[in-house]
Amino acid sequence: KDLPTILSELQALGCANAGTDENQFQLQIVDASLHVEYPVNTLRNLALSQIITTHVLYVDVDFWPSTGLYDSLMSYNIKAWLSTDYLLAIVVPAFQVFRQCNERQQCEEENIAQMPETMEDVLKRWRKGSRARQVYMFDPTNYGGHGSTDYEKFMQCVPGDLYDIPCALSNRYEPYVAVRYCEDLPPYQEQFTGYGKNKVSQALQMRQSGYLYSQLGGGYVVHYPHLNSPSREKWNKGTQFDSDKHHGIARSKTRRAEVDRLFKEFKDWMYDTLPEDMARTPLCSNTTNDDNKLWL
Repeated sequence: KDLPTILSELQALGCANAGTDENQFQLQIVDASLHVEYPVNTLRNLALSQIITTHVLYVDVDFWPSTGLYDSLMSYNIKAWLSTDYLLAIVVPAFQVFRQCNERQQCEEENIAQMPETMEDVLKRWRKGSRARQVYMFDPTNYGGHGSTDYEKFMQCVPGDLYDIPCALSNRYEPYVAVRYCEDLPPYQEQFTGYGKNKVSQALQMRQSGYLYSQLGGGYVVHYPHLNSPSREKWNKGTQFDSDKHHGIARSKTRRAEVDRLFKEFKDWMYDTLPEDMARTPLCSNTTNDDNKLWL
Protein backbone atom coordinates (compact mmCIF):
# COMPACT_ATOMS: atom_id res chain seq x y z
CA LYS A 1 0.00 0.00 0.00
CA ASP A 2 1.16 3.55 -0.65
CA LEU A 3 0.88 6.44 1.83
CA PRO A 4 -2.26 8.06 0.31
CA THR A 5 -4.08 4.71 0.52
CA ILE A 6 -3.12 4.27 4.17
CA LEU A 7 -4.19 7.82 5.03
CA SER A 8 -7.52 7.25 3.29
CA GLU A 9 -8.08 4.08 5.32
CA LEU A 10 -7.23 5.92 8.56
CA GLN A 11 -9.79 8.58 7.71
CA ALA A 12 -12.39 5.88 7.08
CA LEU A 13 -11.65 4.46 10.52
CA GLY A 14 -12.42 7.82 12.13
CA CYS A 15 -8.96 9.44 12.30
CA ALA A 16 -10.19 12.86 11.22
CA ASN A 17 -6.73 14.48 11.05
CA ALA A 18 -5.20 11.78 8.87
CA GLY A 19 -4.37 13.18 5.47
CA THR A 20 -4.43 16.86 6.42
CA ASP A 21 -0.66 16.90 6.76
CA GLU A 22 1.30 14.08 5.15
CA ASN A 23 4.40 15.20 7.04
CA GLN A 24 2.80 13.69 10.14
CA PHE A 25 3.14 10.21 8.63
CA GLN A 26 6.04 8.18 7.32
CA LEU A 27 5.63 4.93 5.42
CA GLN A 28 8.43 2.42 5.97
CA ILE A 29 8.51 -1.15 4.69
CA VAL A 30 10.20 -4.18 6.26
CA ASP A 31 10.56 -7.37 4.21
CA ALA A 32 8.65 -9.95 6.28
CA SER A 33 10.26 -12.80 4.35
CA LEU A 34 13.55 -12.06 6.13
CA HIS A 35 12.03 -12.85 9.54
CA VAL A 36 10.62 -16.04 11.02
CA GLU A 37 8.82 -14.16 13.84
CA TYR A 38 7.20 -10.73 13.68
CA PRO A 39 10.11 -8.18 13.69
CA VAL A 40 8.54 -5.92 16.32
CA ASN A 41 11.78 -4.28 17.53
CA THR A 42 13.06 -3.69 14.00
CA LEU A 43 9.82 -1.84 13.30
CA ARG A 44 10.09 0.14 16.54
CA ASN A 45 13.61 1.28 15.72
CA LEU A 46 12.55 2.14 12.19
CA ALA A 47 9.71 4.27 13.54
CA LEU A 48 12.03 6.05 15.97
CA SER A 49 14.48 6.82 13.16
CA GLN A 50 11.84 8.99 11.49
CA ILE A 51 11.21 11.25 14.49
CA ILE A 52 11.59 14.97 13.79
CA THR A 53 10.71 16.21 17.30
CA THR A 54 12.93 16.51 20.37
CA HIS A 55 10.89 14.04 22.43
CA VAL A 56 8.79 10.96 21.81
CA LEU A 57 6.12 8.95 23.60
CA TYR A 58 6.23 5.32 22.56
CA VAL A 59 2.94 3.41 22.92
CA ASP A 60 1.95 0.08 21.39
CA VAL A 61 -0.80 0.29 18.78
CA ASP A 62 -3.33 -1.53 20.98
CA PHE A 63 -3.27 1.23 23.63
CA TRP A 64 -5.57 4.24 23.48
CA PRO A 65 -4.51 7.62 24.93
CA SER A 66 -6.76 9.46 27.35
CA THR A 67 -8.19 12.80 26.27
CA GLY A 68 -5.97 14.73 28.70
CA LEU A 69 -2.67 12.97 27.95
CA TYR A 70 -1.38 15.37 25.29
CA ASP A 71 -2.20 18.48 27.33
CA SER A 72 -0.51 17.02 30.40
CA LEU A 73 2.67 16.21 28.47
CA MET A 74 2.69 19.65 26.85
CA SER A 75 2.18 21.54 30.11
CA TYR A 76 4.76 24.10 31.24
CA ASN A 77 5.94 21.98 34.18
CA ILE A 78 6.62 18.91 32.06
CA LYS A 79 8.43 20.90 29.37
CA ALA A 80 10.60 22.52 32.03
CA TRP A 81 11.55 19.21 33.63
CA LEU A 82 12.29 17.60 30.27
CA SER A 83 14.49 20.53 29.25
CA THR A 84 16.65 20.26 32.38
CA ASP A 85 17.05 16.48 32.52
CA TYR A 86 17.71 14.70 29.24
CA LEU A 87 17.55 11.33 31.03
CA LEU A 88 14.06 11.90 32.40
CA ALA A 89 11.63 9.12 31.43
CA ILE A 90 8.04 10.19 32.07
CA VAL A 91 5.95 7.12 32.85
CA VAL A 92 2.41 7.17 31.45
CA PRO A 93 0.29 4.82 33.61
CA ALA A 94 -1.29 1.98 31.65
CA PHE A 95 -4.73 0.53 32.37
CA GLN A 96 -6.86 -2.24 30.94
CA VAL A 97 -10.45 -3.37 30.74
CA PHE A 98 -11.50 -6.97 30.33
CA ARG A 99 -13.09 -8.39 27.21
CA GLN A 100 -16.87 -8.23 27.23
CA CYS A 101 -17.43 -11.46 25.30
CA ASN A 102 -16.01 -14.91 24.63
CA GLU A 103 -12.23 -15.08 24.12
CA ARG A 104 -12.68 -16.30 20.55
CA GLN A 105 -15.11 -13.58 19.51
CA GLN A 106 -14.84 -9.94 18.53
CA CYS A 107 -17.27 -7.60 20.30
CA GLU A 108 -16.01 -4.14 19.43
CA GLU A 109 -19.08 -2.18 20.48
CA GLU A 110 -19.21 -3.77 23.92
CA ASN A 111 -15.45 -3.40 24.46
CA ILE A 112 -15.31 0.22 23.33
CA ALA A 113 -18.18 1.11 25.67
CA GLN A 114 -15.98 0.04 28.60
CA MET A 115 -12.90 2.02 27.55
CA PRO A 116 -12.29 5.05 29.81
CA GLU A 117 -11.43 8.31 28.07
CA THR A 118 -11.06 11.00 30.75
CA MET A 119 -9.61 11.26 34.24
CA GLU A 120 -13.16 11.28 35.58
CA ASP A 121 -13.83 7.98 33.79
CA VAL A 122 -10.82 6.19 35.24
CA LEU A 123 -11.36 7.57 38.75
CA LYS A 124 -14.98 6.41 38.72
CA ARG A 125 -14.15 2.95 37.36
CA TRP A 126 -11.07 2.30 39.51
CA ARG A 127 -13.03 1.92 42.79
CA LYS A 128 -10.36 0.19 44.81
CA GLY A 129 -11.63 -2.80 46.75
CA SER A 130 -15.01 -2.80 45.05
CA ARG A 131 -16.50 -5.67 43.09
CA ALA A 132 -17.81 -3.02 40.74
CA ARG A 133 -14.30 -2.05 39.57
CA GLN A 134 -14.24 -1.78 35.78
CA VAL A 135 -10.65 -0.72 35.08
CA TYR A 136 -7.40 -2.30 36.26
CA MET A 137 -3.65 -1.82 36.07
CA PHE A 138 -2.44 -3.25 32.79
CA ASP A 139 -1.89 -7.02 32.80
CA PRO A 140 -2.30 -7.94 36.48
CA THR A 141 -1.16 -11.47 35.57
CA ASN A 142 2.29 -9.98 34.88
CA TYR A 143 2.67 -7.74 37.91
CA GLY A 144 6.33 -7.05 37.21
CA GLY A 145 5.50 -5.36 33.91
CA HIS A 146 3.71 -2.32 35.37
CA GLY A 147 3.55 -2.99 39.11
CA SER A 148 6.20 -0.38 39.94
CA THR A 149 3.85 2.36 38.73
CA ASP A 150 2.00 3.74 41.75
CA TYR A 151 -1.62 3.75 40.61
CA GLU A 152 -2.96 5.13 43.88
CA LYS A 153 -0.55 8.07 43.62
CA PHE A 154 -1.72 8.60 40.07
CA MET A 155 -5.31 8.94 41.24
CA GLN A 156 -4.22 11.80 43.51
CA CYS A 157 -1.80 13.65 41.19
CA VAL A 158 -2.85 16.85 39.45
CA PRO A 159 -2.46 17.09 35.65
CA GLY A 160 1.07 17.98 34.60
CA ASP A 161 2.61 16.89 37.91
CA LEU A 162 5.32 14.26 38.32
CA TYR A 163 5.97 11.65 40.98
CA ASP A 164 9.45 10.10 41.03
CA ILE A 165 9.22 6.31 41.26
CA PRO A 166 11.59 5.52 44.15
CA CYS A 167 12.60 2.06 42.94
CA ALA A 168 11.57 -0.73 40.59
CA LEU A 169 9.87 -3.79 42.04
CA SER A 170 10.98 -5.97 39.16
CA ASN A 171 13.58 -6.18 36.40
CA ARG A 172 10.61 -6.77 34.11
CA TYR A 173 9.25 -3.24 34.63
CA GLU A 174 8.41 -1.93 31.15
CA PRO A 175 6.20 1.18 31.32
CA TYR A 176 5.33 3.42 28.40
CA VAL A 177 7.45 6.55 28.67
CA ALA A 178 7.95 9.96 27.10
CA VAL A 179 11.66 10.65 26.63
CA ARG A 180 14.11 12.85 24.77
CA TYR A 181 15.05 11.23 21.48
CA CYS A 182 18.84 11.38 21.26
CA GLU A 183 21.85 9.12 20.84
CA ASP A 184 21.80 8.21 24.54
CA LEU A 185 18.42 6.49 24.22
CA PRO A 186 19.06 2.72 24.05
CA PRO A 187 17.65 1.09 20.92
CA TYR A 188 15.22 -1.79 20.93
CA GLN A 189 17.21 -5.02 20.70
CA GLU A 190 16.33 -6.43 17.29
CA GLN A 191 17.26 -10.00 18.19
CA PHE A 192 13.95 -10.09 20.08
CA THR A 193 11.14 -10.90 17.65
CA GLY A 194 7.57 -12.04 18.13
CA TYR A 195 6.14 -12.09 21.65
CA GLY A 196 8.15 -11.89 24.87
CA LYS A 197 10.90 -9.71 26.37
CA ASN A 198 11.06 -7.41 23.32
CA LYS A 199 10.21 -4.18 25.15
CA VAL A 200 11.51 -4.96 28.63
CA SER A 201 15.07 -5.29 27.32
CA GLN A 202 15.10 -1.60 26.36
CA ALA A 203 13.39 -0.52 29.59
CA LEU A 204 15.95 -2.43 31.64
CA GLN A 205 18.85 -0.84 29.76
CA MET A 206 17.33 2.62 30.21
CA ARG A 207 17.18 2.21 33.98
CA GLN A 208 20.71 0.84 34.06
CA SER A 209 21.90 3.79 31.93
CA GLY A 210 20.72 6.39 34.43
CA TYR A 211 17.21 7.29 33.29
CA LEU A 212 14.98 8.61 36.06
CA TYR A 213 11.50 7.12 35.92
CA SER A 214 8.87 9.63 37.03
CA GLN A 215 5.16 9.06 36.52
CA LEU A 216 2.80 11.59 35.01
CA GLY A 217 -0.38 12.99 36.50
CA GLY A 218 -3.47 13.76 34.43
CA GLY A 219 -2.99 11.38 31.50
CA TYR A 220 -2.87 7.66 30.84
CA VAL A 221 -3.19 4.95 28.19
CA VAL A 222 -5.62 2.04 28.21
CA HIS A 223 -5.29 -1.33 26.50
CA TYR A 224 -7.98 -2.40 24.05
CA PRO A 225 -8.91 -6.06 24.83
CA HIS A 226 -8.34 -7.58 21.40
CA LEU A 227 -7.94 -11.25 20.54
CA ASN A 228 -4.50 -12.77 21.09
CA SER A 229 -1.99 -12.34 18.28
CA PRO A 230 -0.44 -15.45 16.64
CA SER A 231 2.83 -14.67 18.47
CA ARG A 232 1.02 -14.59 21.83
CA GLU A 233 -0.76 -17.87 21.06
CA LYS A 234 2.58 -19.47 20.24
CA TRP A 235 4.00 -18.18 23.54
CA ASN A 236 0.98 -19.43 25.52
CA LYS A 237 1.38 -22.94 24.11
CA GLY A 238 4.82 -23.01 25.66
CA THR A 239 3.54 -22.28 29.18
CA GLN A 240 1.34 -25.36 29.61
CA PHE A 241 3.97 -27.84 30.73
CA ASP A 242 3.54 -30.49 33.41
CA SER A 243 7.27 -30.86 34.04
CA ASP A 244 9.93 -31.23 31.38
CA LYS A 245 7.74 -32.06 28.40
CA HIS A 246 4.46 -30.97 26.86
CA HIS A 247 2.87 -32.90 23.97
CA GLY A 248 6.22 -34.63 23.56
CA ILE A 249 8.18 -31.38 23.20
CA ALA A 250 11.01 -30.65 25.64
CA ARG A 251 10.48 -27.40 27.55
CA SER A 252 13.95 -26.21 26.51
CA LYS A 253 12.82 -26.36 22.86
CA THR A 254 9.83 -24.03 23.25
CA ARG A 255 9.67 -20.48 21.95
CA ARG A 256 9.46 -19.16 25.51
CA ALA A 257 12.66 -20.95 26.54
CA GLU A 258 14.42 -19.61 23.45
CA VAL A 259 13.42 -16.03 24.28
CA ASP A 260 14.37 -16.42 27.95
CA ARG A 261 17.86 -17.62 27.03
CA LEU A 262 18.23 -14.63 24.74
CA PHE A 263 17.10 -12.32 27.54
CA LYS A 264 19.64 -13.83 29.94
CA GLU A 265 22.41 -13.27 27.38
CA PHE A 266 21.30 -9.65 26.98
CA LYS A 267 21.26 -9.06 30.73
CA ASP A 268 24.75 -10.56 31.13
CA TRP A 269 26.06 -8.25 28.39
CA MET A 270 24.34 -5.22 29.90
CA TYR A 271 25.62 -5.76 33.44
CA ASP A 272 29.15 -6.27 32.10
CA THR A 273 28.90 -3.08 30.03
CA LEU A 274 27.05 -0.61 32.26
CA PRO A 275 28.10 0.15 35.85
CA GLU A 276 25.31 -0.50 38.33
CA ASP A 277 25.75 2.81 40.18
CA MET A 278 24.37 4.73 37.16
CA ALA A 279 20.81 3.66 37.99
CA ARG A 280 18.66 6.54 39.31
CA THR A 281 15.61 4.32 39.62
CA PRO A 282 17.26 1.29 41.23
CA LEU A 283 15.74 -2.03 42.10
CA CYS A 284 13.87 -2.03 45.41
CA SER A 285 15.60 -3.77 48.31
CA ASN A 286 12.76 -6.30 48.58
CA THR A 287 12.77 -7.18 44.88
CA THR A 288 12.41 -10.88 44.15
CA ASN A 289 14.81 -12.60 41.78
CA ASP A 290 13.08 -12.47 38.39
CA ASP A 291 15.59 -14.90 36.94
CA ASN A 292 13.83 -17.67 38.86
CA LYS A 293 10.95 -17.32 36.40
CA LEU A 294 13.11 -17.73 33.32
CA TRP A 295 13.03 -21.03 31.44
CA LEU A 296 16.78 -21.59 31.27
